[in-house]
Amino acid sequence: MVGPSVPPSLSGTFSAVQLCNECQAAGCQIEMRYLTETYHGFMDSAIYQPPDLAVAFNAGLHHHLVDPEGETWRASLRRMAQARLRVGFTAYNAEECRVDAQTYEDAGAAPLTLGPVRNPFRSLRPHKEGFSAGYTYAWDACLFAAGDAGGGPAPLPGDNLESVKERSDENERLLVQR
Repeated sequence: MVGPSVPPSLSGTFSAVQLCNECQAAGCQIEMRYLTETYHGFMDSAIYQPPDLAVAFNAGLHHHLVDPEGETWRASLRRMAQARLRVGFTAYNAEECRVDAQTYEDAGAAPLTLGPVRNPFRSLRPHKEGFSAGYTYAWDACLFAAGDAGGGPAPLPGDNLESVKERSDENERLLVQR
């Protein structure tokens, strides 16, 4: 986890994520690292290694529209595109996802390869918004992605637009049945 909002008390720490037996047998591993740093600053550090996939959860790329002085993403987005990283971004709702995706493209980053679409892995639990009466959101409700595997990491298993759309359609069907 990298970002200016990571608590300084966590910065510099890391932990391994416990995986299922099948994943362990396949040699898979996930390591969580925490740094209070912009992503482009992290890319310049001695510990940086290109990831298979960089994901920004509910990143709020659009916040520069509300607070131009607080813009922290543009340089990181450009560097991610230059490095041809596979990236994914989530947002709380469809409108925020649309504006974040536009912000991403306006920064001169790589063209979108997916979305914005409803995230098939989103939280199914609605949360009440504290500032707007009657408004609810879901964690990671929508997503968009960019980047290619050419010159970058290999494609992930099942990593294609149709499989994501199928999972999203199936999740939607299950929600309607509830």
